[in-house]
Amino acid sequence: MSRPRRGVRRLGRPLPSARAARRAATALAIGLVALAGLAACGTAALEEESYPGAPRGMELGPDALAGSEPLATWLDDGARLGIVTWGSSSCLPSVTSISVGGDNSLTVTLRDEHAGACTEDFGPRTLVIEVPPLIDPAEDLHLTLRPIGTPVLVPAL
Repeated sequence: MSRPRRGVRRLGRPLPSARAARRAATALAIGLVALAGLAACGTAALEEESYPGAPRGMELGPDALAGSEPLATWLDDGARLGIVTWGSSSCLPSVTSISVGGDNSLTVTLRDEHAGACTEDFGPRTLVIEVPPLIDPAEDLHLTLRPIGTPVLVPAL
Protein backbone atom coordinates (compact mmCIF):
# COMPACT_ATOMS: atom_id res chain seq x y z
CA MET A 1 0.00 0.00 0.00
CA SER A 2 1.41 3.34 -0.99
CA ARG A 3 1.63 6.22 1.46
CA PRO A 4 -0.39 9.34 0.67
CA ARG A 5 1.60 12.36 -0.26
CA ARG A 6 2.16 14.91 2.42
CA GLY A 7 -0.81 17.30 2.78
CA VAL A 8 -3.15 15.03 0.84
CA ARG A 9 -5.86 12.86 2.38
CA ARG A 10 -6.52 9.40 1.09
CA LEU A 11 -9.62 10.66 -0.71
CA GLY A 12 -7.47 12.97 -2.71
CA ARG A 13 -8.52 16.26 -1.08
CA PRO A 14 -5.74 18.46 0.28
CA LEU A 15 -5.66 19.11 4.04
CA PRO A 16 -6.30 22.72 5.07
CA SER A 17 -3.20 24.66 5.92
CA ALA A 18 -2.60 25.70 9.50
CA ARG A 19 -3.18 29.33 8.52
CA ALA A 20 -6.58 28.54 6.97
CA ALA A 21 -7.57 26.54 10.05
CA ARG A 22 -6.62 29.46 12.34
CA ARG A 23 -8.61 31.88 10.18
CA ALA A 24 -11.68 29.64 10.33
CA ALA A 25 -11.35 29.23 14.11
CA THR A 26 -10.94 33.00 14.58
CA ALA A 27 -13.97 33.78 12.41
CA LEU A 28 -16.04 31.25 14.34
CA ALA A 29 -14.95 32.73 17.69
CA ILE A 30 -15.77 36.28 16.53
CA GLY A 31 -19.16 35.12 15.29
CA LEU A 32 -19.97 33.42 18.59
CA VAL A 33 -18.94 36.49 20.60
CA ALA A 34 -21.08 38.74 18.38
CA LEU A 35 -24.04 36.38 18.67
CA ALA A 36 -23.69 36.28 22.47
CA GLY A 37 -23.57 40.08 22.53
CA LEU A 38 -26.75 40.36 20.47
CA ALA A 39 -28.50 37.82 22.67
CA ALA A 40 -27.52 39.77 25.77
CA CYS A 41 -28.85 43.01 24.25
CA GLY A 42 -32.15 41.38 23.44
CA THR A 43 -32.69 40.11 26.96
CA ALA A 44 -31.43 43.07 28.95
CA ALA A 45 -34.02 44.81 31.08
CA LEU A 46 -34.91 48.38 30.16
CA GLU A 47 -35.47 49.35 33.75
CA GLU A 48 -32.39 50.19 35.80
CA GLU A 49 -33.89 49.06 39.06
CA SER A 50 -37.02 47.39 40.43
CA TYR A 51 -38.02 47.16 44.09
CA PRO A 52 -41.10 46.82 46.31
CA GLY A 53 -42.68 49.99 47.67
CA ALA A 54 -42.49 53.60 46.56
CA PRO A 55 -39.38 55.56 45.57
CA ARG A 56 -37.55 57.35 48.37
CA GLY A 57 -39.29 60.60 49.18
CA MET A 58 -42.65 59.63 47.67
CA GLU A 59 -45.48 59.27 50.16
CA LEU A 60 -48.26 56.84 49.30
CA GLY A 61 -51.27 58.25 51.10
CA PRO A 62 -54.66 56.57 51.60
CA ASP A 63 -55.89 57.86 48.22
CA ALA A 64 -53.01 56.17 46.40
CA LEU A 65 -53.53 52.91 48.29
CA ALA A 66 -57.30 52.92 47.69
CA GLY A 67 -57.10 53.80 44.00
CA SER A 68 -54.10 51.63 43.08
CA GLU A 69 -53.51 53.82 40.02
CA PRO A 70 -49.96 54.00 38.67
CA LEU A 71 -47.83 56.91 39.87
CA ALA A 72 -44.51 58.37 38.78
CA THR A 73 -41.93 60.81 40.10
CA TRP A 74 -38.64 62.32 38.96
CA LEU A 75 -35.52 60.88 40.59
CA ASP A 76 -31.91 62.10 40.68
CA ASP A 77 -32.77 65.65 39.54
CA GLY A 78 -34.68 64.40 36.50
CA ALA A 79 -32.08 61.89 35.27
CA ARG A 80 -34.31 58.93 36.17
CA LEU A 81 -38.02 58.29 36.57
CA GLY A 82 -39.61 56.14 39.28
CA ILE A 83 -42.81 54.44 38.07
CA VAL A 84 -45.04 52.88 40.72
CA THR A 85 -47.35 50.05 39.67
CA TRP A 86 -49.54 47.84 41.83
CA GLY A 87 -49.79 44.08 41.96
CA SER A 88 -48.55 40.86 43.45
CA SER A 89 -44.98 40.47 44.70
CA SER A 90 -44.74 37.17 42.83
CA CYS A 91 -45.83 38.58 39.43
CA LEU A 92 -43.31 41.31 38.73
CA PRO A 93 -43.70 43.74 35.85
CA SER A 94 -40.81 44.61 33.56
CA VAL A 95 -40.34 47.33 30.97
CA THR A 96 -40.39 45.97 27.41
CA SER A 97 -40.30 49.25 25.47
CA ILE A 98 -39.96 53.00 25.94
CA SER A 99 -41.02 55.49 23.27
CA VAL A 100 -40.85 59.28 23.28
CA GLY A 101 -43.68 61.32 21.75
CA GLY A 102 -44.16 65.01 21.16
CA ASP A 103 -45.05 67.53 23.89
CA ASN A 104 -42.84 65.87 26.50
CA SER A 105 -44.72 62.58 26.43
CA LEU A 106 -43.45 59.11 27.13
CA THR A 107 -45.04 55.69 26.60
CA VAL A 108 -43.71 52.79 28.65
CA THR A 109 -44.87 49.26 27.83
CA LEU A 110 -44.91 46.78 30.71
CA ARG A 111 -45.18 43.02 30.83
CA ASP A 112 -45.75 40.77 33.84
CA GLU A 113 -43.03 38.17 34.22
CA HIS A 114 -44.86 35.21 35.68
CA ALA A 115 -46.03 31.75 34.89
CA GLY A 116 -48.95 30.49 36.90
CA ALA A 117 -50.84 31.96 39.83
CA CYS A 118 -49.81 35.12 41.66
CA THR A 119 -49.84 35.56 45.44
CA GLU A 120 -52.58 37.73 46.96
CA ASP A 121 -50.27 40.35 48.49
CA PHE A 122 -51.33 43.38 46.47
CA GLY A 123 -48.90 46.27 46.87
CA PRO A 124 -46.80 48.94 45.16
CA ARG A 125 -43.67 48.19 43.13
CA THR A 126 -41.26 50.77 41.70
CA LEU A 127 -39.57 50.46 38.32
CA VAL A 128 -36.78 52.96 37.71
CA ILE A 129 -35.89 53.96 34.15
CA GLU A 130 -33.37 56.38 32.71
CA VAL A 131 -35.09 59.45 31.29
CA PRO A 132 -34.63 59.56 27.49
CA PRO A 133 -32.66 62.57 26.17
CA LEU A 134 -35.68 64.22 24.48
CA ILE A 135 -37.64 64.40 27.74
CA ASP A 136 -37.28 67.66 29.69
CA PRO A 137 -37.80 67.35 33.47
CA ALA A 138 -38.29 71.13 33.60
CA GLU A 139 -41.68 70.54 31.89
CA ASP A 140 -44.64 68.39 32.92
CA LEU A 141 -44.27 64.82 31.66
CA HIS A 142 -47.25 63.04 30.11
CA LEU A 143 -46.64 59.34 30.85
CA THR A 144 -48.72 56.49 29.44
CA LEU A 145 -48.23 52.96 30.71
CA ARG A 146 -49.23 50.12 28.39
CA PRO A 147 -51.22 47.92 28.65
CA ILE A 148 -52.65 49.74 31.71
CA GLY A 149 -53.52 52.77 29.59
CA THR A 150 -53.96 55.17 32.50
CA PRO A 151 -52.28 58.53 31.80
CA VAL A 152 -49.97 59.77 34.54
CA LEU A 153 -49.00 63.43 34.82
CA VAL A 154 -45.56 63.96 36.35
CA PRO A 155 -45.20 67.61 37.42
CA ALA A 156 -42.12 69.50 36.27
CA LEU A 157 -39.19 69.78 38.64
